[in-house]
Amino acid sequence: MDTMASDTRPVDSSGSQPVVPPTKERRPFLKLSPLLVPRDVPQEMTPGLEELEFRIGDDVQIVVRSLVNFTISREITRQRAAGRAVGVAHGVLNRRRRSAREWILAILAGKVDEATLHALTHTWIPQLAGTGPDVGAVVSAGMEFVVFVRGAMSALVMGEFAENLVPHAKALTALETVLSLHHRALQDVTDRAETSV
Repeated sequence: MDTMASDTRPVDSSGSQPVVPPTKERRPFLKLSPLLVPRDVPQEMTPGLEELEFRIGDDVQIVVRSLVNFTISREITRQRAAGRAVGVAHGVLNRRRRSAREWILAILAGKVDEATLHALTHTWIPQLAGTGPDVGAVVSAGMEFVVFVRGAMSALVMGEFAENLVPHAKALTALETVLSLHHRALQDVTDRAETSV
């Protein structure tokens, strides 16, 4: 008796040729686009923000650490490409942790007021990017950080099995709304910097 396993690949209807399954197509990760709405989170987002806070509130430090690690790896890559010494000072790490924490807490609270957006564009993102006071240089880094935070927080929201995914969807909608408004603030800063030159 033959102990070898037989070929179990599916065959076409004639039985002569194995059918090769089609390769799986990769779907693109949709990019955020800035919202063209008033600078307020719509009132119907309140349940989503509460769900977002519930799902991520205990894991804020995880998001903060991963964002800071992302900024450091980004900076080290730039330093190596420029042929400079590689490293980040301890004081810089503390400032980045503080900025990352304040930004994540502002996202969870749904803050999109003028003071928050000014802090985002003139303090938090420049600290995370290491660009200093040059607001124009911060925008590309800021867009990368928005995408990173979106992915990290979305993963935490969807990290548990649930029978009902409606609360998760509300939390993700609230997250994307807040991040789109933050994205818009970064674009506005770029537009103002270009028109003032």
